[in-house]
Amino acid sequence: MPSPSAVVVLLAGFALGRSWFALLLVVAFGLGMAVTLCVTGLLVVRVGAVSRRLASGASVPHRVTALFARLPMIAAASVIIAGLWIGVRSVLAM
Repeated sequence: MPSPSAVVVLLAGFALGRSWFALLLVVAFGLGMAVTLCVTGLLVVRVGAVSRRLASGASVPHRVTALFARLPMIAAASVIIAGLWIGVRSVLAM
């Protein structure tokens, strides 16, 4: 399935008469997306191995365990704060 952003770049390049440059940008965009997805997948696999090792009873400091327990709340709070910040900036820009 093509990326909508890549299609927009491709159509804009064709409209400007720079078809080869547009194709090059779309190829670079696709390669960048592929590399990003592969690296993210590898990180997920590594983090899974580390979390299994920690869950197996390896000695973990209490602070690390407490931080892991609070990570979902920290992530949710950071998403809410970022959303509010973007919303406030958007309203002020109107």
